[in-house]
Amino acid sequence: MVHVLLKTALLLLLGAACASTAVKERAPLDPSLPPQQRGRILYETSCNKCHALYMPSSYGAGEWPFYVRKYGRKARLSVEERDLVLSYLQANARE
Repeated sequence: MVHVLLKTALLLLLGAACASTAVKERAPLDPSLPPQQRGRILYETSCNKCHALYMPSSYGAGEWPFYVRKYGRKARLSVEERDLVLSYLQANARE
C-alpha cells in the first residue's frame, strides 16, 4: 500500500514539474536559421523538459509523427513548431 502511495505521489510531482516548465515562454527562434536547425533547437529545448532526449536515429522516419503529434501538444508547441521538430527528427531518423 505504501509503495502505491509513493508511486502516485512521485507521478503527481513529476506531472506538476513537467506542466510548470511547459508553460514558460520560449525565446523566439531566429527565422534566418535553416528549418532543420530551428527544429533541432526546439527539440532540444522543449522535449527535454519532461524526459531525456532520444537520438533521432532511435526511430524510423515513419515512427516520429506519432510521438511529435502526441507529445508536441503536451510541450505546447505550435503546429509550425511541431512541423520543424518533425522535419529535424525525420531527416536524422534511422534508415
